[in-house]
Amino acid sequence: MITSKTLDKQVARLMDRLSRFDEVLDQHPDLTRGLRGKIQESNWLNADALQSAIAEKAREGRQLRVGIIGRVKAGKSSLLNALLFDGKDVLPKAATPMTASLTVLAYGELPRAEVEPFEQKDLAEMARLAAEYERELKARLEARLAQQNARPPTFGGRPAPPMDPERLQQAVRRELDQDPLLGAAKDMHDRILQAGGMPVQWGHGETIQLEADSIEALRERLADYVGANGRFTPFTNCLRLYLPLPGLKDLEVVDTPGINDPIPSRETRTYRELHRCDAVFVVSPAGQFLNAQDLELMDRLGKKEGVREVFLVASQVDNQLFGSVQRKFGGQLPEALADVQQILTKQARQILAAQRGSNPGVAQLLSGLQDRLVVTSSVSHALLVQPKGEWDTNTRHIQQMLGKLYPAAFGTPEASREHLTSLAGIAKTRGLLEHVRERKESIQASSVQDFVQDRGQVLAQSLTNSLEILGHNRATAEAATGEGLEDQLKALQSAKTRGTSVVNLAVQNAADDSTAALEAALAAAADAVFGKARRAAEGARGTGVESYTVDSDGVGAWIARNLWGGGQETRTQTVQTIKAGTVRNALESLHLNLERAQQEAVTVQRTKLRQSLVRSVMGRLRETQVLADRDIDGIALEQACLTAIGELRSFDDPQLPALPDDLTRSGTLKGSAAECFDQAAQNYLLELQKAASLSGRNLALAYENRLKDVDVGAALFGHYEEQIQSLKSHIKERTATLKRYDALMADLKELQHGA
Repeated sequence: MITSKTLDKQVARLMDRLSRFDEVLDQHPDLTRGLRGKIQESNWLNADALQSAIAEKAREGRQLRVGIIGRVKAGKSSLLNALLFDGKDVLPKAATPMTASLTVLAYGELPRAEVEPFEQKDLAEMARLAAEYERELKARLEARLAQQNARPPTFGGRPAPPMDPERLQQAVRRELDQDPLLGAAKDMHDRILQAGGMPVQWGHGETIQLEADSIEALRERLADYVGANGRFTPFTNCLRLYLPLPGLKDLEVVDTPGINDPIPSRETRTYRELHRCDAVFVVSPAGQFLNAQDLELMDRLGKKEGVREVFLVASQVDNQLFGSVQRKFGGQLPEALADVQQILTKQARQILAAQRGSNPGVAQLLSGLQDRLVVTSSVSHALLVQPKGEWDTNTRHIQQMLGKLYPAAFGTPEASREHLTSLAGIAKTRGLLEHVRERKESIQASSVQDFVQDRGQVLAQSLTNSLEILGHNRATAEAATGEGLEDQLKALQSAKTRGTSVVNLAVQNAADDSTAALEAALAAAADAVFGKARRAAEGARGTGVESYTVDSDGVGAWIARNLWGGGQETRTQTVQTIKAGTVRNALESLHLNLERAQQEAVTVQRTKLRQSLVRSVMGRLRETQVLADRDIDGIALEQACLTAIGELRSFDDPQLPALPDDLTRSGTLKGSAAECFDQAAQNYLLELQKAASLSGRNLALAYENRLKDVDVGAALFGHYEEQIQSLKSHIKERTATLKRYDALMADLKELQHGA
């Protein structure tokens, strides 16, 4: 296990090597011109940026994230209900792929939930797939009918049995219903139609907030949103639960839907959440253990995805204890269970061994399969902890079968409890979870170590690339002749005017494409952030009752006021209220998320812009044959291109207006104070929206204006000519130049071998 001290040494050593690399390049600027441009294409980080990235990855307090994955009806939710809720069905048991929402469990002081509904585009995709289901059904029916009609009228001397169109249609429907995409989409689309369509107030993608006084009360409220027959289940995309459970204080649990989710947005979200998990429990039913869907899920569990610990849960093991296994061991439950576990272990080892080469996520499982495989039965756990009156039909059936076929194990309450505990497997599963908790620090250190190793590999590749380029340049300097360089200069000067135009046109075309892409990327980033931010502010608005006193009418009231201070009455009025702190927090979060989203979009587009410019310029120079191949040194020309483009500053960072002072209030405001605060919040929100919508155009305009001030074509040919002139001067002092190349390359090789 890597220690913190060891990791600190690795980080310090990498940062030292980065700094030394920069120093070596700076010692010979005339020989290393253009090298940094090439290196920066390799996702390079300097020492300061590297330190900042490592600090972010190793930040204190990051919660451990554990993922639960498996296909629909594998028993994921039942396992979590047993682990966290003593078998109570707080988490829904999905009936189909479409009723399985992505669920994240986290700690909260009070029980609450955030329900994220589908967006309109998701519903449109479901409708499209449902229509495709019907078209496929019709096509398959026609093909089957044609087959039936082509049968011979007799079979074995007897008339062929008559065709039953209704049974044929049912058979084809059953086939299509098994399709993980079309069948699931058709099922949910039917549910949506039966529910009368999405509620109007849900049409904009806002998150629905649910609060309760207890976990039990929250579970009852959740039944409408994620229950098998809930009113809003067809529209629920993702669910985030905050529960006051001590076991969740340093842990987040991600319960994922099955593979092949027909909703693209949810599937993308699922794998993004899985990517962030430190450990994963793969749940697979013992009766269909590790099928193709399970392996497809596990294919995403390589270390490149961040997962450090993988465990295997064979669920629903109770169903494997009947039939031949029971007869083989004469109703002796411990022996039967041990045999089932041995069979499953052997099966897992064979299947995973076949996947070792193509699936990096299975290596860890194979190395400790005996300890990492646990068999479970959520029904057995329910029999242990649930009152008899709460047993469902399946639980009652399993209880009767176990008592009938294994009478010795269930003859007394004490024996029954012992064997049910063994069957449930929850104690061992909790032990594995505790193992992950204990390794939290080392797991996170491992993640940082992998990042450091990755940066070290980038440095190694950059050193290799640098030595290759410098070796080429040295060979060119050694072989060059004054006459040959003069010919290159003449060809270059002859082609300079036309070449400059070709380059500038290529740059302009690439820039137009990149600025359009920037605007689209920033708009998409803003839409994603604003779509989820409105609900929090809306939830802070409300109404309250405000009391006020007025003078009563009449002479008696006038006398009372003047003699003993009476003559007044209290009235009430309904006023607007607003939770200022909630709105402020929502706006601050919105600003931060919007800033991050736009910064990420700009960073991506900067990289793409630079790559696009180089690709476009080099491509056009080759296509137009401005310079003949004999007059081109390809590497030198590309270095000149990189240097020229490096003089063109690309997109700026997006700027957003900060939260104004009049929104830094707290508490519940009423009446005019609430109205003023609300108006200020709306004004700021509009200001943010305006800034977000304009940022793409403003950044693009700034870049376009900057482009007018830099003649990239002239700069490219100027740098290329400068390289040739530099080479001419070098060959005049060839011996000294070659020695400097040798010294430079020796320093880089020393740095390379010191890895």
